[in-house]
Amino acid sequence: CCTRDERHTGQPRGSRSWVHHQAIDAGVKVIDTLTSVDYATVIAFSTEARPLGGRSTLLKATKYNKERMQIFIRGLRASGGTNFIGAFAAVWAALGSQGSGCNAVVLFMSDGEPTTAPSLVQIEAQAAARGAHVLTYGLGLGSRADREPRGGGRVLRDIACAANGIYYPVAEDDNLGDVMASYYLLLAPLTEPGQMRLTFY
Repeated sequence: CCTRDERHTGQPRGSRSWVHHQAIDAGVKVIDTLTSVDYATVIAFSTEARPLGGRSTLLKATKYNKERMQIFIRGLRASGGTNFIGAFAAVWAALGSQGSGCNAVVLFMSDGEPTTAPSLVQIEAQAAARGAHVLTYGLGLGSRADREPRGGGRVLRDIACAANGIYYPVAEDDNLGDVMASYYLLLAPLTEPGQMRLTFY
């Protein structure tokens, strides 16, 4: 389940265009990592959450559905606020739908300070009920060298900690696409052993 912030505050190099293209590239690369045994969806959010196809439902990662997800991602445009509450409501609804029954993973990316955010108690309870790990990514919100995340990065870090996940600040010299497409490397230590999966490029 991949969520993507449609609101882009723009950082120098760091222009709105740079942030937008980083986010689009990352989403497309993540979808490329999916195999036919996976279930996934994409949820865009700004002032409101917009799930793929208007429904918070996990889809089997067939070639057709992966193409649908990538077309949806490429068509996103920056606008509105940063509604974390709406985004997570759509996430939990999707994870409550029929899926693979395997490890549930949420990749949650934002580049701004949330205008609304759920409580950490809610995040922890909802993630635990679904066996979900929430990996959060802060685009342009600091780097791994920072002792403390800045701005919206603090919220993303706290969400990841509450949901048995990891916060990854993406600096301007990082490649967000490569970072997010390697989510399974971050996830491996957090999950139960399962079947090995290889993706060839």
